[in-house]
Amino acid sequence: MHKAGFKTSYALDFHPESCLTLKTRLLSRGYSSKEADYTVVNADITEAKTFQEFRRRIGKTNIDLLAAGIPCQSFSSVGKAKDKHAMKFDKRNWLYLHFMKYLRFSMPNVFVVENVVGILSSKRDGIDIFEDLMKKTQLAGYNIIEDKKRMVIDASNFGIPQERKRVFLIGIRKDLKIDPSLIYRE
Repeated sequence: MHKAGFKTSYALDFHPESCLTLKTRLLSRGYSSKEADYTVVNADITEAKTFQEFRRRIGKTNIDLLAAGIPCQSFSSVGKAKDKHAMKFDKRNWLYLHFMKYLRFSMPNVFVVENVVGILSSKRDGIDIFEDLMKKTQLAGYNIIEDKKRMVIDASNFGIPQERKRVFLIGIRKDLKIDPSLIYRE
């Protein structure tokens, strides 16, 4: 994101190791230790106090981009192979609902949600997870493309050191009147 000109003002992760990696990346991009420590938050997105802190820090700031990599273990083929009941009992399946709370509060110009291809066919309790996410982002005021095939992108084409396909759901705030299909290349 930094290569595209974005400045990270808030980064949230549940795992301390991931937070350390995020801080290291910020330091390599010129952030001071104090800035990196303040920017990277090690907390649980499902807790009310985490959302309250986000609201306090972000306030009425105009956010250009909100990016989320929702945990994908129960959506991935590897995760399902380890536990065929992963979808039924894994509370991480519902973390996208917490993301929606952050999206609705901050109303960034653009959002990006990245995940494994398996999320496209994941269902729980009769709910198609990805369809529900798409519908909720549209109701929150975002234009998205609905062609799931176009959302599947080989991340290695964009400098990511992985040769596997990922799903990128990108939404643009409706009042900006920008066609989201312009973002996805054929």
